[in-house]
Amino acid sequence: MKRTRGNGGFTLLEILIVLIIIGVLAALAIPIYVSTVEKSRKQEAYRVLSSVREAQLRYRTANAAYSSSYTSLDFDPTDTASDPPGMARHFTYAAPTAAAATWSVIATRNATDRPSGVPAYTVTIDQTGTITSTY
Repeated sequence: MKRTRGNGGFTLLEILIVLIIIGVLAALAIPIYVSTVEKSRKQEAYRVLSSVREAQLRYRTANAAYSSSYTSLDFDPTDTASDPPGMARHFTYAAPTAAAATWSVIATRNATDRPSGVPAYTVTIDQTGTITSTY
């Protein structure tokens, strides 16, 4: 007796199981992806704040005090015209708060391109080079 095979294909149950597996994997992968992207975006703040620190050290060497504005420094993170083409800005950089022997700068994550699940956060650097983040 010959056995005939039915039409080749997938059953509804098999398709549903695959869709459930894909849904579970997506639910796990998307938050991890968003977190990884935000960590890489935070590197922009680290790079810019380190450049501000170097500019403050050069300014203090010449003037025996820290600067409280970017106009007197040789590096201005708020000057977007000096960026290379295609450079995305993901942070807003506040003017330095400076006294004779201390200073700090705060970078705040922009809300315009921040994913909806990511809270607002800041990255701060001070005269000792200590970088702190609220993310």
